[in-house]
Amino acid sequence: MIPFNAPPVVGTELDYMQSALGSGKLCGDGGFTRRCQQWLEQRFGSAKVLLTPILYGVT
Repeated sequence: MIPFNAPPVVGTELDYMQSALGSGKLCGDGGFTRRCQQWLEQRFGSAKVLLTPILYGVT
């Protein structure tokens, strides 16, 4: 069976959750968003990456 709903555990998850909660910013454009954008820019050689939150209920 393929464990589709079993996320990988690397050992830093609790530290990252505490950091996110401690920052007081759980929506987009926080520290983790910026880190992801920088990683994607480096990984794909892009000049700029912009991650946006999902907009539920947009019509």
